[in-house]
Amino acid sequence: MQGGGDDLDVEQGHVPLAIGGAAVGPAEEKPSYDCFLERHRAGDGASSVGAVYADRLAKRGYDLILVARNQDRLARLAQRLRTGAGRAVETIAADLGDKEDRARVETRLRTDPRITLLVNNAGAGATQPLLEADVEKVDAMIQLNVGALTRLTYAVAPGFVARGDGTIINIASIVAISPERLNGVYGGTKAFVWPSARAA
Repeated sequence: MQGGGDDLDVEQGHVPLAIGGAAVGPAEEKPSYDCFLERHRAGDGASSVGAVYADRLAKRGYDLILVARNQDRLARLAQRLRTGAGRAVETIAADLGDKEDRARVETRLRTDPRITLLVNNAGAGATQPLLEADVEKVDAMIQLNVGALTRLTYAVAPGFVARGDGTIINIASIVAISPERLNGVYGGTKAFVWPSARAA
C-alpha cells in the first residue's frame, strides 16, 4: 500500500482500484467514491489542499465524499463540484479530533465498498516555539495529525486488501524534513506520515 503526493496516474473515465494507482473498469459501470479528509484548520475550504484534490479528481470522473468540520463550507464546495464536473458529491460534517465524529468516519470507511481511494489530508499546525506552545493544543495536534491518520488508514485498508484494490494518499509537509521551520512537534507529526505510508 503506498502513500503519495500530488501526482495521480489515473486514466480518464476509469476508477483507480489497485493500491498504487492502477486503473480498471470505466467509472460509468462501477461508481467510485473517494473520501477526502479536509484540513482541520483552513481559512477557506475552497483553497485548501483537500479542495484542490477534490476538484482534480471530480474532473477526472470521480464521485466524492468530502469530510470536514464546517458543513456550510463543505456544502458550497460540493455544489461547485457537482455543477462544474457533473459528479455525485456527498458531505460528512465531522471533527476528526473528536472521538465520536472520527468513529463515524471510520465506520463509513470500513463498511462502504464503493470507496476506492482515501486522501488523508486532515491536519493541524503549530507555529509557536516548543516551550511557548500550549501542551494541550500540541497534544490535540498529535492526536489529529498522527492518531486520526492512523485510525482512518486502519479502517479502510483491510477492505482494500480484501477486494484486491484501493489507493491511500497521505499528505505530509516540507517540515517533515525541515522541522526547524516551525514547531518541532508539528514537524514530527508530519515526519510520521512518510514511513507509515511506505510500511502499509
